[in-house]
Amino acid sequence: MKAVVLGSGQDGGVPQLFGPDRPHRTTASLAIVTGSGTVLIDCGPDIRSQHQALTSLVGTDRARVAAVALTHGHMGHYTGILHFGKEAAATSGIPVHATNSMLEFLSENEPWGSVFRDGHLVAGSDHFEIGGVQGEAIPVPHRSEFTDAVAWSVSSSGFSLLYLPDIDSWDEWAEAAETIERHDVALVDGTFFDENEPIERSLADVPHPLVVDTIERFAGTSCRIILTHLNHTNALARGDSSAHALVRGAGFEVAEDGMVIR
Repeated sequence: MKAVVLGSGQDGGVPQLFGPDRPHRTTASLAIVTGSGTVLIDCGPDIRSQHQALTSLVGTDRARVAAVALTHGHMGHYTGILHFGKEAAATSGIPVHATNSMLEFLSENEPWGSVFRDGHLVAGSDHFEIGGVQGEAIPVPHRSEFTDAVAWSVSSSGFSLLYLPDIDSWDEWAEAAETIERHDVALVDGTFFDENEPIERSLADVPHPLVVDTIERFAGTSCRIILTHLNHTNALARGDSSAHALVRGAGFEVAEDGMVIR
Protein backbone atom coordinates (compact mmCIF):
# COMPACT_ATOMS: atom_id res chain seq x y z
CA MET A 1 0.00 0.00 0.00
CA LYS A 2 1.16 3.50 -0.85
CA ALA A 3 -0.64 6.70 0.19
CA VAL A 4 -0.30 9.86 -1.89
CA VAL A 5 -1.49 13.27 -0.70
CA LEU A 6 -3.43 14.54 -3.71
CA GLY A 7 -4.30 17.84 -2.06
CA SER A 8 -3.66 19.56 1.27
CA GLY A 9 -5.78 22.72 1.16
CA GLN A 10 -9.10 23.55 2.77
CA ASP A 11 -12.27 23.21 0.68
CA GLY A 12 -11.64 26.38 -1.34
CA GLY A 13 -8.03 25.45 -2.10
CA VAL A 14 -5.04 27.76 -1.72
CA PRO A 15 -5.26 30.49 -2.84
CA GLN A 16 -9.02 30.79 -2.68
CA LEU A 17 -11.10 32.49 -5.37
CA PHE A 18 -10.59 36.27 -5.01
CA GLY A 19 -8.10 35.61 -2.20
CA PRO A 20 -4.54 36.89 -1.85
CA ASP A 21 -1.75 35.02 -3.58
CA ARG A 22 -0.40 32.02 -1.69
CA PRO A 23 1.74 28.97 -2.49
CA HIS A 24 -0.60 26.68 -4.42
CA ARG A 25 -2.46 23.83 -2.70
CA THR A 26 -5.37 21.85 -4.13
CA THR A 27 -8.31 20.69 -2.01
CA ALA A 28 -7.61 18.02 0.58
CA SER A 29 -7.71 14.46 -0.74
CA LEU A 30 -5.73 11.24 -0.34
CA ALA A 31 -5.07 8.39 -2.77
CA ILE A 32 -4.58 4.88 -1.43
CA VAL A 33 -2.71 3.01 -4.15
CA THR A 34 -3.17 -0.77 -4.03
CA GLY A 35 -2.36 -3.68 -6.30
CA SER A 36 -5.96 -3.53 -7.56
CA GLY A 37 -6.16 0.17 -8.31
CA THR A 38 -6.58 3.35 -6.30
CA VAL A 39 -9.06 4.35 -3.62
CA LEU A 40 -9.72 8.08 -3.58
CA ILE A 41 -10.42 9.29 -0.07
CA ASP A 42 -12.46 12.41 -0.74
CA CYS A 43 -12.97 13.69 -4.26
CA GLY A 44 -13.12 17.45 -4.46
CA PRO A 45 -13.24 20.09 -7.20
CA ASP A 46 -9.54 19.67 -8.09
CA ILE A 47 -9.76 15.95 -8.86
CA ARG A 48 -8.88 16.30 -12.57
CA SER A 49 -5.44 17.81 -12.00
CA GLN A 50 -4.90 15.66 -8.92
CA HIS A 51 -5.52 12.44 -10.81
CA GLN A 52 -3.25 13.54 -13.64
CA ALA A 53 -0.48 14.13 -11.11
CA LEU A 54 -1.15 10.72 -9.53
CA THR A 55 -0.97 9.00 -12.92
CA SER A 56 2.39 10.63 -13.60
CA LEU A 57 3.62 9.38 -10.24
CA VAL A 58 2.38 5.77 -10.13
CA GLY A 59 1.39 4.95 -13.73
CA THR A 60 -1.94 4.54 -15.47
CA ASP A 61 -2.76 1.04 -14.19
CA ARG A 62 -2.14 1.78 -10.52
CA ALA A 63 -3.91 5.15 -10.73
CA ARG A 64 -7.09 3.51 -12.06
CA VAL A 65 -9.87 4.43 -9.64
CA ALA A 66 -11.22 1.28 -8.01
CA ALA A 67 -13.36 3.08 -5.42
CA VAL A 68 -14.09 6.40 -3.77
CA ALA A 69 -14.41 6.87 0.00
CA LEU A 70 -15.96 10.09 1.32
CA THR A 71 -15.63 11.74 4.72
CA HIS A 72 -18.60 14.18 4.64
CA GLY A 73 -20.76 16.52 2.62
CA HIS A 74 -18.84 19.80 2.55
CA MET A 75 -17.92 21.18 -0.87
CA GLY A 76 -14.23 20.31 -0.94
CA HIS A 77 -14.77 16.64 -0.17
CA TYR A 78 -17.28 15.26 -2.66
CA THR A 79 -18.09 17.66 -5.52
CA GLY A 80 -15.50 16.08 -7.82
CA ILE A 81 -17.62 12.97 -8.26
CA LEU A 82 -19.46 14.85 -11.00
CA HIS A 83 -16.44 14.04 -13.17
CA PHE A 84 -17.50 10.38 -13.11
CA GLY A 85 -20.82 11.19 -14.82
CA LYS A 86 -21.93 11.10 -18.44
CA GLU A 87 -20.76 14.64 -19.20
CA ALA A 88 -17.19 13.71 -18.30
CA ALA A 89 -15.39 10.39 -17.72
CA ALA A 90 -18.63 8.32 -17.86
CA THR A 91 -17.35 5.55 -15.62
CA SER A 92 -19.36 2.45 -14.80
CA GLY A 93 -20.02 0.80 -11.45
CA ILE A 94 -17.35 2.43 -9.30
CA PRO A 95 -18.35 2.04 -5.64
CA VAL A 96 -18.61 5.04 -3.36
CA HIS A 97 -18.00 4.15 0.28
CA ALA A 98 -19.53 6.48 2.86
CA THR A 99 -22.06 6.61 5.66
CA ASN A 100 -25.75 6.14 5.00
CA SER A 101 -26.40 9.87 5.45
CA MET A 102 -23.74 10.76 2.89
CA LEU A 103 -25.05 8.25 0.36
CA GLU A 104 -28.63 9.41 0.90
CA PHE A 105 -27.59 13.03 0.43
CA LEU A 106 -25.98 12.19 -2.90
CA SER A 107 -28.81 10.02 -4.19
CA GLU A 108 -31.56 12.48 -3.22
CA ASN A 109 -29.99 15.64 -4.61
CA GLU A 110 -29.04 16.71 -8.11
CA PRO A 111 -26.75 16.78 -9.93
CA TRP A 112 -25.24 13.98 -7.85
CA GLY A 113 -28.26 11.68 -7.94
CA SER A 114 -28.14 11.13 -11.70
CA VAL A 115 -24.52 9.94 -11.50
CA PHE A 116 -25.77 7.08 -9.31
CA ARG A 117 -29.05 6.43 -11.15
CA ASP A 118 -27.16 6.10 -14.43
CA GLY A 119 -24.78 3.57 -12.86
CA HIS A 120 -21.59 5.58 -13.23
CA LEU A 121 -21.15 5.25 -9.47
CA VAL A 122 -22.81 2.76 -7.11
CA ALA A 123 -23.48 2.97 -3.40
CA GLY A 124 -21.00 1.14 -1.21
CA SER A 125 -20.83 1.05 2.59
CA ASP A 126 -18.87 2.43 5.52
CA HIS A 127 -16.03 -0.05 4.97
CA PHE A 128 -14.09 -1.50 2.05
CA GLU A 129 -11.51 -4.13 1.17
CA ILE A 130 -9.58 -3.62 -2.06
CA GLY A 131 -6.26 -5.08 -3.14
CA GLY A 132 -5.39 -6.28 0.35
CA VAL A 133 -6.23 -2.91 1.91
CA GLN A 134 -9.04 -2.53 4.45
CA GLY A 135 -10.85 0.72 5.17
CA GLU A 136 -13.26 1.58 7.97
CA ALA A 137 -15.22 4.80 8.57
CA ILE A 138 -14.93 6.20 12.11
CA PRO A 139 -17.54 8.80 13.20
CA VAL A 140 -16.13 12.18 14.27
CA PRO A 141 -17.82 15.39 15.49
CA HIS A 142 -18.07 17.92 12.68
CA ARG A 143 -20.69 20.36 11.38
CA SER A 144 -23.52 18.24 10.00
CA GLU A 145 -25.60 20.62 7.89
CA PHE A 146 -25.97 17.97 5.18
CA THR A 147 -24.37 14.71 6.36
CA ASP A 148 -22.52 13.25 9.29
CA ALA A 149 -18.71 13.13 9.19
CA VAL A 150 -16.12 10.37 9.50
CA ALA A 151 -12.42 9.74 9.45
CA TRP A 152 -11.13 6.81 7.42
CA SER A 153 -8.90 4.19 9.03
CA VAL A 154 -6.93 2.32 6.38
CA SER A 155 -4.69 -0.68 7.00
CA SER A 156 -2.63 -3.26 5.13
CA SER A 157 0.08 -5.75 6.11
CA GLY A 158 0.53 -4.39 9.61
CA PHE A 159 0.57 -0.73 8.56
CA SER A 160 -2.27 1.63 9.49
CA LEU A 161 -3.18 5.17 8.49
CA LEU A 162 -5.87 7.54 9.72
CA TYR A 163 -7.28 10.24 7.43
CA LEU A 164 -9.09 12.95 9.40
CA PRO A 165 -9.28 16.23 7.47
CA ASP A 166 -12.14 17.79 9.46
CA ILE A 167 -13.19 17.81 13.10
CA ASP A 168 -14.84 20.50 15.21
CA SER A 169 -12.92 19.92 18.42
CA TRP A 170 -10.67 17.30 19.98
CA ASP A 171 -12.57 17.73 23.26
CA GLU A 172 -15.80 16.63 21.58
CA TRP A 173 -14.24 13.33 20.50
CA ALA A 174 -13.47 11.25 23.56
CA GLU A 175 -11.65 8.59 21.55
CA ALA A 176 -9.29 11.03 19.80
CA ALA A 177 -6.04 10.18 21.57
CA GLU A 178 -6.67 6.44 21.58
CA THR A 179 -7.64 6.39 17.91
CA ILE A 180 -4.62 8.39 16.75
CA GLU A 181 -2.22 6.40 18.92
CA ARG A 182 -3.22 3.08 17.37
CA HIS A 183 -2.27 4.23 13.87
CA ASP A 184 1.22 4.45 12.40
CA VAL A 185 0.39 7.65 10.50
CA ALA A 186 -2.42 10.17 10.98
CA LEU A 187 -3.27 12.99 8.60
CA VAL A 188 -5.31 15.36 10.75
CA ASP A 189 -7.18 18.64 10.59
CA GLY A 190 -4.73 21.54 10.38
CA THR A 191 -7.19 24.13 9.05
CA PHE A 192 -6.24 27.05 11.31
CA PHE A 193 -2.88 27.73 12.92
CA ASP A 194 -3.64 29.83 16.02
CA GLU A 195 -6.07 32.33 17.53
CA ASN A 196 -4.52 35.15 15.50
CA GLU A 197 -5.72 33.66 12.22
CA PRO A 198 -6.66 36.58 9.89
CA ILE A 199 -10.02 35.17 8.81
CA GLU A 200 -13.09 37.29 8.10
CA ARG A 201 -15.48 35.33 10.29
CA SER A 202 -15.64 33.98 13.81
CA LEU A 203 -13.89 30.69 14.47
CA ALA A 204 -17.06 29.72 16.32
CA ASP A 205 -18.86 29.66 12.96
CA VAL A 206 -16.29 27.32 11.41
CA PRO A 207 -14.90 25.36 14.35
CA HIS A 208 -11.64 23.45 13.92
CA PRO A 209 -8.87 22.63 16.41
CA LEU A 210 -5.94 25.05 16.19
CA VAL A 211 -2.61 23.64 15.04
CA VAL A 212 -0.84 24.99 18.14
CA ASP A 213 -3.34 23.19 20.36
CA THR A 214 -3.09 19.96 18.33
CA ILE A 215 0.68 19.99 18.78
CA GLU A 216 0.38 20.48 22.52
CA ARG A 217 -2.30 17.81 22.88
CA PHE A 218 -0.52 15.06 20.90
CA ALA A 219 3.11 15.84 21.67
CA GLY A 220 5.00 12.65 22.40
CA THR A 221 2.62 10.30 20.59
CA SER A 222 4.20 7.39 18.76
CA CYS A 223 2.02 8.12 15.71
CA ARG A 224 3.50 10.12 12.83
CA ILE A 225 1.16 13.13 12.61
CA ILE A 226 0.81 15.12 9.40
CA LEU A 227 -1.27 18.31 9.25
CA THR A 228 -3.55 18.74 6.25
CA HIS A 229 -6.65 20.71 5.07
CA LEU A 230 -4.88 24.08 5.50
CA ASN A 231 -6.97 27.21 5.11
CA HIS A 232 -5.50 29.92 2.88
CA THR A 233 -5.14 32.18 5.95
CA ASN A 234 -3.09 29.56 7.85
CA ALA A 235 0.50 30.62 8.59
CA LEU A 236 1.63 27.24 7.25
CA ALA A 237 -0.21 27.82 3.97
CA ARG A 238 1.25 31.33 3.78
CA GLY A 239 4.72 29.83 3.95
CA ASP A 240 5.56 31.39 7.33
CA SER A 241 8.98 29.96 8.21
CA SER A 242 8.54 30.36 11.97
CA ALA A 243 5.26 28.40 11.88
CA HIS A 244 6.89 25.60 9.87
CA ALA A 245 9.83 25.56 12.27
CA LEU A 246 7.49 25.24 15.25
CA VAL A 247 5.71 22.29 13.65
CA ARG A 248 8.95 20.51 12.71
CA GLY A 249 10.47 21.19 16.11
CA ALA A 250 7.52 19.47 17.77
CA GLY A 251 7.99 16.39 15.58
CA PHE A 252 4.95 17.04 13.39
CA GLU A 253 4.78 17.41 9.61
CA VAL A 254 2.87 19.51 7.10
CA ALA A 255 1.19 17.74 4.19
CA GLU A 256 2.15 18.87 0.71
CA ASP A 257 0.44 18.09 -2.59
CA GLY A 258 2.15 15.02 -4.08
CA MET A 259 3.59 13.84 -0.76
CA VAL A 260 4.11 10.05 -0.75
CA ILE A 261 3.56 8.02 2.43
CA ARG A 262 4.78 4.44 2.22
